[in-house]
Amino acid sequence: MNKCKKIAILICVFLTALNIGACGKEKKEEVVNTEKSTADKQESNTQEVENTTVDLSGDYVCPTDDSTLSITLKSDGSYSAELNLFRLTSIDDFKGTYENGTFVMTGTDSAGNPITAELAFSGEQVTLIFTDSTWEYLENGTKYVFNKE
Repeated sequence: MNKCKKIAILICVFLTALNIGACGKEKKEEVVNTEKSTADKQESNTQEVENTTVDLSGDYVCPTDDSTLSITLKSDGSYSAELNLFRLTSIDDFKGTYENGTFVMTGTDSAGNPITAELAFSGEQVTLIFTDSTWEYLENGTKYVFNKE
């Protein structure tokens, strides 16, 4: 094989590796604050006002691999959510609450164990971080970023 073909193959392998990891399982131990800035409060997602329900519902998609997150506000003020992580898993029994500036979802992972994630909203984007997981493929600190459809 000549030198140009080798370089082209290496570039393709490198770009493929970047594409696979782009939506990312960025592992970080951090506290997530879901409070919005003053400018973000004017976005379609609303912030908590005393004695009112916060509507954070919507459909979100990861721009790099088409993973999806669908959040629904129920009549009792709680949330349900469905999470589909491309080629990894689906969690369709997430139950969510928004209290004191923190949106927390709990559900059941593919191994049948409880799993918890916190969501941080910023304008039309939501960051999901797994905070309590025993499943080896979604370790604590695993993070996904979604954009509102």
